[in-house]
Amino acid sequence: MQQYIQKVQKIPIKFEKYINKGKNLIGIMVIPSELPAVQFELSVSGRREVVKEFKAEILELSIQPIEDLPEDWLRQPAPEEVANKHRDYWRAILHQLDEEVSRAALEDLQDPDFLCKKACVGKHSSDWRKLPRGAIHRRLRVRPLGLESDRRYAMRFTIDPWLEAGKMDIYEPPTQATRTVSITCTPSQGDPDLYLFRGGDTKDWSLNGEGETEQVYSSGGNGDWELRVLAYGDSDASYELSVDWELTAGGI
Repeated sequence: MQQYIQKVQKIPIKFEKYINKGKNLIGIMVIPSELPAVQFELSVSGRREVVKEFKAEILELSIQPIEDLPEDWLRQPAPEEVANKHRDYWRAILHQLDEEVSRAALEDLQDPDFLCKKACVGKHSSDWRKLPRGAIHRRLRVRPLGLESDRRYAMRFTIDPWLEAGKMDIYEPPTQATRTVSITCTPSQGDPDLYLFRGGDTKDWSLNGEGETEQVYSSGGNGDWELRVLAYGDSDASYELSVDWELTAGGI
């Protein structure tokens, strides 16, 4: 058995066909594999000019049966590692609120809702799950076609797009077929932050500072997966995103 059904590197994304969908456009690229029956479909959707002008490379696309891999092929963060990440998140909120209190005017301090209002501003916002949908720049999806039914596979997809400040890229791993997702984002410019959802529920997030690597992980749950990459602040973001997931063919 081949170790890899597919492993490609550094493929420029060039759409082979387009589908009109209202004001939006979907660009589709089909990537062949070493097996005649297996293909990979990449789709990017967004406003017409966004899709037409989209430039990026697929840095890696690989897939192989999980039984060919060691049990720890997908590193699961230790509970204490996850706890420390979330402690840092809450400490950042407390630090932000402490700064707001230190410079607040008397009339603000007399407002019983003052801190609540301030907690909903900025990167470490208590309301970040309600990111404006108008900020969505592109939706990207890659899926394998023609795999052996009911077999479990490990898949990796790595891409290097550019994203306008204040905009979001949304990545959609195959829904019911995907059990576990692990994502790493390495920026070369700007401050891309990660938000991972499934079925509308928050699964994980990573809001490090400019130039710092972001990582999210989740396993289980139900419903559609959605990874949001937000170019935070006033700077555009260039980033390398690597998505690893476990999937079962036939449920895609």
